[in-house]
Amino acid sequence: MSPYCVIRVSVADMVELRVRAKGAGDSTLPEFLYQALPLNALSLLATIPRGSFAVSIPHQTDSGVGYGIHRSLPPYRDGIVLVYAFAPNRRYEAAAALFQNKKYEISDFIAYADQWMEARAGTMRHIPERYSYFAPLRELWNVIRRDHGYMACDPSNGNACLTPEMLQQRQGREASGVIARAPVSAGHKHPSQPLPCFERVELTFDLHPNAQSRWIPFEEYLRVQAMQSILPDIIAINFPEWLKRFAEDCGFESWAFRPGMFFGDRIEWWGDRNRRRSEHEGIDFAEGRQSNGRIAGIPEGTPVRALEDGEVAAVLDDFLGKTIVVRHPRFVNRDGAVLHTQYSHILPDIVSGATISKNQVLGKVGRLTTSGAPAHFHFAAAWIPQSIRASHLTLDLIHPAYTPVTLINLNRLLDGVP
Repeated sequence: MSPYCVIRVSVADMVELRVRAKGAGDSTLPEFLYQALPLNALSLLATIPRGSFAVSIPHQTDSGVGYGIHRSLPPYRDGIVLVYAFAPNRRYEAAAALFQNKKYEISDFIAYADQWMEARAGTMRHIPERYSYFAPLRELWNVIRRDHGYMACDPSNGNACLTPEMLQQRQGREASGVIARAPVSAGHKHPSQPLPCFERVELTFDLHPNAQSRWIPFEEYLRVQAMQSILPDIIAINFPEWLKRFAEDCGFESWAFRPGMFFGDRIEWWGDRNRRRSEHEGIDFAEGRQSNGRIAGIPEGTPVRALEDGEVAAVLDDFLGKTIVVRHPRFVNRDGAVLHTQYSHILPDIVSGATISKNQVLGKVGRLTTSGAPAHFHFAAAWIPQSIRASHLTLDLIHPAYTPVTLINLNRLLDGVP
């Protein structure tokens, strides 16, 4: 097995290019995509991370700069073309490279890039105190998260320092809330000539960041997220009772779950099991086991009840119906964020601003739609800063790549659920 990561077209780029895979037999999708790279991008391939995960070379970045991906073969006389093949997992993965009128298997070409780097530039090293700073929008930060914190950095397009525009972008409508940086590197033979390469990003939670702020590695960011991604104990204790009553309301003896329904899953559980655009924010309730042992779909019109006392912060449109977001002001974490629960794909029986009590009916499971997804109920929970007013809440903010909001991992609450 190759020690190198898979190079694949990101979900964000697939959406941008209108080639998000529908199914392995879909003849409307091109068999191949082609990405044009300049000659110095050999350093990208020479620094591809090792591991059993995937990374991507962006078609386009937030600043509009990237390495274009095409449906037909572009000219490459003075550069390289990566050939992405439509794979059985319904993704486009790099299978070959075209260079100097030759075709190489991708693993062979990465080995060639290693040799090219050693001969031309030498071993890559970080240039002391040199970083490229950026404020990624949610789409880009989502890609970086999926790529284990790695990104393809081109120092010729980066910002060597933080700018007021960058800090303002952190607060924008499509912002991730992140200020990040990546080290700038060069080969030891030409230490002052930075080259494009894969780097793992660092980020800061400083409200007024600068070069002297505390910058943490991506691994620490994940640890901080995991530590914060928990429900209050009393809610966790009450959850099985809420879950059991919901099953009874559906006429189920127990719930039936499968891959794609859980928090953090990256595939859809229905249809062709496509890759999700972002990690699943909660749990999907769609099927249960009846008393005769048969697995059945969730019945239309089943009541959906509140997990805990609270107030309706927002009623939002979603792709299968409405989402009710309930604020629970008595639960505040150590960072001052307030617990919110989210009830999605339902027909609401309540309005924004209403005070609700535990087990009160909020709405009913909606009808089947033509969206491609079967009827189901989506439940999520999050810690939301008090600085985000209810009137400003959107589903885009309750998102894995929006860092001011901490999504709660609910999977552990299903341990032992029959």
